Amino acid sequence: MDLKRARQNLVQLEAALEARHARTHKHIYEKEMSSAHSFSDQAKDAENDALVLALEEDSLVELARIKRAFERLEDGSYEWCASCNQPIPESRLRAIPHTDKCMECAAEMGESS
Repeated sequence: MDLKRARQNLVQLEAALEARHARTHKHIYEKEMSSAHSFSDQAKDAENDALVLALEEDSLVELARIKRAFERLEDGSYEWCASCNQPIPESRLRAIPHTDKCMECAAEMGESS
């Protein structure tokens, strides 16, 4: 596997997630007070806020996985499953560059990444 390319993919993914996190953070914590007067408008605003908060939390989780992937690149364990120590197929690492598990171990744990 081309580890230089893997690093570039992780850098690009990290940048996109950091941008998404900044947008969601701004939406949640820096927005003006709602001008919605009706109960249904307020309920929609609350529902939207909950969705944006979930997106922000997902971004943070994924950014942590990317950080661990960078660490694995540095220590030489990037291409190896953290559970069974077998090689992670290159196609899987291209599809999910921050994964630390092979398909079999991820399936056993109920994960996709």
